Amino acid sequence: MPEVDQIRGKFADVRSLLDELDALILEFTYVGNLSKRDPAELVEILAWIDEHADRLKLFRGVTESTLARVTADGETVAASGRDEAYERRTSADRKSWKHKELKAIMTEKVIAKHTDEEGALNAPVSVIVSEVLNCAGINYWKVKELQALGVSPDKYSVKKPGKTRFQRVSGPATVNGESEEDDDFI
Repeated sequence: MPEVDQIRGKFADVRSLLDELDALILEFTYVGNLSKRDPAELVEILAWIDEHADRLKLFRGVTESTLARVTADGETVAASGRDEAYERRTSADRKSWKHKELKAIMTEKVIAKHTDEEGALNAPVSVIVSEVLNCAGINYWKVKELQALGVSPDKYSVKKPGKTRFQRVSGPATVNGESEEDDDFI
């Protein structure tokens, strides 16, 4: 069985290699070198990064699973030899919500909060609806639904380009939308 000192040593080796990779990748991806870069080479680097990130996630999962078996919920454990600690936290996994009942009771509670002794609402409907939506945890707008109602989301938001991401996909590789497979062979 390996000792923790062996694992520490390997992480020290990895840290050293990552420092070297950091310098190489920063130089390779320097904006001034863009005209010299083949997109396929950049994708190759992404694939290597993803491969190792996936393995590290696996290692983390196995380590967390073992740690969960030897610690209690709420327990904080200091890392030996490091100025760090981890706290075990377990969230509740709620399923099979009674949505109709919950919406009804939530709406009743919000309306009761804004009803005076005589039974009249003392807040605008927009305030009541806003509080109901806050209880539901809705923090985004459904663009298609707004557009279906004739509401332009662009009038009520600032539209900016989103973050560009690259996701690993399976299937035949393409270059500029064209398959690299031999199209002449049928």
